[in-house]
Amino acid sequence: MFGINVGMGIFVRFTFLFLAFPLGLWVLFTSFSLSRREVRGLWLLIKSCLYVLIGFCLSCAFNFLIDSVFYGNFVVTPFWNLMYNMDERNLELHGIHPRFTHALVNMPLLFFPLLVHIFENLRRFEAGLTSSH
Repeated sequence: MFGINVGMGIFVRFTFLFLAFPLGLWVLFTSFSLSRREVRGLWLLIKSCLYVLIGFCLSCAFNFLIDSVFYGNFVVTPFWNLMYNMDERNLELHGIHPRFTHALVNMPLLFFPLLVHIFENLRRFEAGLTSSH
């Protein structure tokens, strides 16, 4: 599911990948404990990464197909979006926003349910640390 969401998110906003990457690492980190270096745990990690990759590729292929049919030729929308945003004339038209806008506005809009889950896990983790001492 995470791979599908990232694949779809990139087509909505290409910076989604940069916002999703740390959260994806956090999900992998909290989902699998490899502290005992078990082969089974490593296999589960590899299998999960493979599922994420398959979901990502399928959703990107779906979006490429839809965009290509809509525009009448092969289109890689995130690439063209990036090229548009790299043109300084377009930035002059739309303005430049502060970098912290991504953390304060975009990330909560895109990942609010996941952020709630992360903050809840952090709270439980901290509660476990304080109760063990």
